[in-house]
Amino acid sequence: MEMKITSPGGITGTIKNYFAAGNNRSEMEMKMPQMPGGGMHTIMLIKKDNPKNLISLNEKSKTYTETDIKDNANEKETYTYTVKKIGEENVNGYKCIHSIIIGSKKDTYDAWTSKQVPYYEEYNRFSQADPQMGSAARDNAMKAAGVEGFPVKMMSKSSE
Repeated sequence: MEMKITSPGGITGTIKNYFAAGNNRSEMEMKMPQMPGGGMHTIMLIKKDNPKNLISLNEKSKTYTETDIKDNANEKETYTYTVKKIGEENVNGYKCIHSIIIGSKKDTYDAWTSKQVPYYEEYNRFSQADPQMGSAARDNAMKAAGVEGFPVKMMSKSSE
């Protein structure tokens, strides 16, 4: 599964996720002109036999770091999300639900989600395990609003 990232500030990149027999590998390549070195490349692994252990590979230094993944349910209870369902639309050939998600810190997203995307369940399990990818509070709010699914398209809006 491959996701493309673009931003008005010139940041571009891809995230590639690989799923096999309950194991996950995620590769992120980001080009950021304002960052020293011009960007970053990360590889993360989660193995089926130890799903609470995130392995981050550093190819340049030929090292790795293991991190104990905490349950996203430990998120600060004060951070909440409001989700408004806009309607149904087709995006990239998938029947999607368009919604607006607003966080209590005023972060706002337009999201087009679909359960039709192959391997959605695998992606969902992986994103729940990685606190940088998932948010239990956001996912619960989306589920309550009936808009859960794979993010086929997402647009972040910044107040800055």
